Amino acid sequence: MQKIIAGLVEFKKNHQKSFIEDFPDLISGQNPLALLIVCCDSRIMPTISTQIGPGDLFVLRNIGNLVPPYDYINQGNAFKHSSVVAALEFALLYLNVPNIIICGHSECGAMKYLLDNKEVPDTPFLHNWISEAKGVYNNFIESGVDKTNVNAHNQLSKLNVMHQLENLMTFPIVLDRLNNGSLQIHGWWLDISNYNVYHLMNDTGEFLEINENTAPDIIKRLYKYDSVI
Repeated sequence: MQKIIAGLVEFKKNHQKSFIEDFPDLISGQNPLALLIVCCDSRIMPTISTQIGPGDLFVLRNIGNLVPPYDYINQGNAFKHSSVVAALEFALLYLNVPNIIICGHSECGAMKYLLDNKEVPDTPFLHNWISEAKGVYNNFIESGVDKTNVNAHNQLSKLNVMHQLENLMTFPIVLDRLNNGSLQIHGWWLDISNYNVYHLMNDTGEFLEINENTAPDIIKRLYKYDSVI
């Protein structure tokens, strides 16, 4: 706690004044650019990697960046996943976010847990939660990939992003907005070893690194116009 409290003091002393200059327009409400569904992992810092400020991202964090499928919710499991679904409803119905991003990452503990395929003692809630991604694990194993490979958990993490996007598209409120063009959904993957972010290209299934060379093409393929980057 000493490091955390010292950081608060440092912020108040040297940064708070300039920071709150951006807030007059935000006090009365928020208009975020995207809902970002990302893992709880403490090494992930969304506003640092995207270089955007307060009010720009509506962030939902959970272990493994999971989204339960709508049919599962309808089977009487709404309360079990109420936090995830409530955030999704708030982002779409109250904030009208135009984008949803599901972001996985390398060295994800949830993916390693899945690969171990066994319950850790005294973690029933953790086990139940990560079991929601069991379908991803089964697809991974059926693909014939060697799960003992040193990079297996990272391959599983990328597959998990794709699977959660599929789950997201089972929600009527998501489908309605996708169909009327008011919403886009995106898959990202963060390599924490170098903080490179990769964008899932829907037409190829490739995770393409976002950089100054690829960004214009990614924007063009997303929006069908020339990038202004």
